[in-house]
Amino acid sequence: MSHPDNGRARSAATRRRVLAAMGGASVVGLAGCVGGDDGGDGDGTAEFVASAAANPGTFDPTIITDATSNSVVGTMAYERLVALTFDYSEFRGELATDWEQVDDTTFRFQLREGVTFHNGDEFTADDVAFSINRTRGTTNAADVSFIENVEVLGDYEVEITSTDPHAPFLNDLAAVPILTSKTDAISENPEQDEHSFTEQTLGTGPWELEEFSAEDRAVLVPYEDYWYDGDEHPGTAPWDQVT
Repeated sequence: MSHPDNGRARSAATRRRVLAAMGGASVVGLAGCVGGDDGGDGDGTAEFVASAAANPGTFDPTIITDATSNSVVGTMAYERLVALTFDYSEFRGELATDWEQVDDTTFRFQLREGVTFHNGDEFTADDVAFSINRTRGTTNAADVSFIENVEVLGDYEVEITSTDPHAPFLNDLAAVPILTSKTDAISENPEQDEHSFTEQTLGTGPWELEEFSAEDRAVLVPYEDYWYDGDEHPGTAPWDQVT
């Protein structure tokens, strides 16, 4: 199936994603100028600038509790298995392409293939299990308290079981960010990873951290190998960086 308007739709959708992520920030403006045939003096880049009331408390998505960190990184650099559509009418797949409810307490997910993390690691079911288990024992443990077990059925298939029938199963799962389990920069104990997330993001999202200066700014740029195929989910950014 062809998608002749993918570029336009993709840019508009991604603008919505960034603006939603920056909901708690003050938009300063669009800096830079796109050079081209108009003869402008711009350097060919476009920068979205927003101000926040506080410095990001952490770039580790597992332990984010403040709005600034969630806006800057949690929403833009990391993804979940599922997420709500922009009009909040239904769930759509992010890192899951399909899912089924096996019984009252179990969901089985088919995972997206060909996805890489910002450090180049390949996304597999092991990362889902790792991310959920890593959340246990943190300040965000409540996000996964309904989960009894995560079983990896294959590289791209995972089964998640709740302790009891849980009506908001997908809604709560949409709060759990997925990060790579394959690098020494991340351990099972977030307290040991305090410095791992100050120079890089390790998610699969459309934005990755390029620069961070405490009390000054965080700069995110589009992730060049983002999986987006122009159909299911907003991806490539209409801006060259977000600051």
